[in-house]
Amino acid sequence: SFLTEDEQEEQLALLEALLEKQQLMYLRMKLSDDPKCQEIVEDMRRSLCLLGLPDSSTVEEVFSEMRQTLQNLKEPLDTPEDT
Repeated sequence: SFLTEDEQEEQLALLEALLEKQQLMYLRMKLSDDPKCQEIVEDMRRSLCLLGLPDSSTVEEVFSEMRQTLQNLKEPLDTPEDT
């Protein structure tokens, strides 16, 4: 079954909140001196190639692109339909 427009908006809001939390967690780990945090940050950077992204890609760019994708998904829901 398909989601209603309200359900779609709710799901996108949940995804935005999750993305924000992940981005904050990444930033905190990146700024941390903890070796385990630095290892996770490096693992995240290395995993970008597994996603098929160029070596020059950064995790920050991926977060930015994900945020833009969510915004693009929200736009049709924010635009009133012609009746």
